[in-house]
Amino acid sequence: MTFAASAESGAIDKIRAHPPQDLTGSFVATVRARAEAGELPLFAWSLGLPQPALGRLLGEFGLSSADLAQLTAAEFHRLEQLTPAAFHELRRMLFEHRTKLLDPAQADSLARALAGACFGSLPLWEDAGFADETELASFIGTFFAPLAQKYRNCRHWKREFFKDLHRQSQVKPAIAELLLKCFLLRQ
Repeated sequence: MTFAASAESGAIDKIRAHPPQDLTGSFVATVRARAEAGELPLFAWSLGLPQPALGRLLGEFGLSSADLAQLTAAEFHRLEQLTPAAFHELRRMLFEHRTKLLDPAQADSLARALAGACFGSLPLWEDAGFADETELASFIGTFFAPLAQKYRNCRHWKREFFKDLHRQSQVKPAIAELLLKCFLLRQ
C-alpha cells in the first residue's frame, strides 16, 4: 500500500468513526462568525453562495439563518460582489482534493469554509478557528487527505494553496487578485 493510499485510508477510518455532520456545521458556523466579527473578510460569511442556497445549507446543519433573513436581496447581492474569483477557484481546488468517502455536499461546505478562512490575515489554523497547527493538519488530513499527503509537515497552508492555485490558473488574475496573493504569500 502506498503512502497516499494509506493516508486516504486513515482519513476514511476517521470519517467512519466520527461522522462529519456536526463538525461541518460547527466549522461553517465558526468561519461565518469570524467573518461577521471582522476577523475574516465579510464575503466569507456568505461562503460564496447565493442567498437561497446559503439558507438551505444553514438549515441542513441546524444553524440559524435569522441574520440571513434580515438582508434584502440587494444587500446580499452587494455582499456577493465582494467575493474574489480566487475564492471560487480555491474552493473548487479544495473540493477536488477532498477525501473521497466524504459526502460531496459536506465536502463542498468544508471547502467553502476553509477557502473563506484562507483569506484572513493570520495563519490558517487561527483564521479557521483551530486551537493549533496540529489540529488544522488533522482536519486537513481527515477531510482533504490528498492535500495532506502532498504537503506533509506543512506549516504554511495558505501559501501552498495559493501557489497551487496560481500554477493551475489559466486566466490572468486582476491586479487586486495579485496584490491579495502577494499579501497572503508573505505570511
